[in-house]
Amino acid sequence: MPNRSPHTLCIIGALHVDEIAIARAALIKGESNPVSWERYVGGVAANLARAAARFTTGVRLVVNIGHDRDGRELMHAMTTQEVQVINTAVSSTLTGRYSAVLDVTGEVFIGLADVAQAEHLTWASIEPHLDLDATECVIVDGNLSADTINQIVARCHSLTPPTHLLVAVLVSPGKAHRFRQALGTLDVLFCNRAEAGALYKTFDLKPTLSSKVITSELIAQGCAYLVMTDGQHGVHVVPNATLYSPQW
Repeated sequence: MPNRSPHTLCIIGALHVDEIAIARAALIKGESNPVSWERYVGGVAANLARAAARFTTGVRLVVNIGHDRDGRELMHAMTTQEVQVINTAVSSTLTGRYSAVLDVTGEVFIGLADVAQAEHLTWASIEPHLDLDATECVIVDGNLSADTINQIVARCHSLTPPTHLLVAVLVSPGKAHRFRQALGTLDVLFCNRAEAGALYKTFDLKPTLSSKVITSELIAQGCAYLVMTDGQHGVHVVPNATLYSPQW
């Protein structure tokens, strides 16, 4: 493991089980198809926390998972990677699961998602664990509800001056709209091209529309930094020159 710096991050969002079935031959609808199964720790927030823990100490992950066997396994897996997991769930909560079947080319044939648990994270359950005075960076993934996202953003901006970075990570075009109200208050926004179009719906993301136009439209809404992936065109990192830029 590389040398780690003593920074403090609070990451809020999804942690669930990923189960992937990999076809051993061409899939036939309605038949029993031979596959091999693989099982992983899943969830955008969880993956961010695991990556961050390789480079810094003090990573907290606030989630909503069950107190069942899957939940215990996930807690153990995250703890072994030196991530402090704060589970806000009540006893009746079941741990989420994403299952996918991949065809022989590695493409998703079908995906099945029971991962709505993060949407049930409420401000009341998150607030006791946010501890903004001792946190340098708050990262929110797009699996949270819009109401919870807006409440987190409002609390983060209640400190004068703010003492931390506020980072949003979009997770799908269908959930991108949840950050629309908060867009102008973010320090950093991570998204892909499709999510950008869903987030700022007043322009049409045609294949011919340049990345410069897309990023300029989003930056105009007020976020300080935009990081947008664009398929074969790479990654675009765009600062908002008219705003205060966070100190990295």
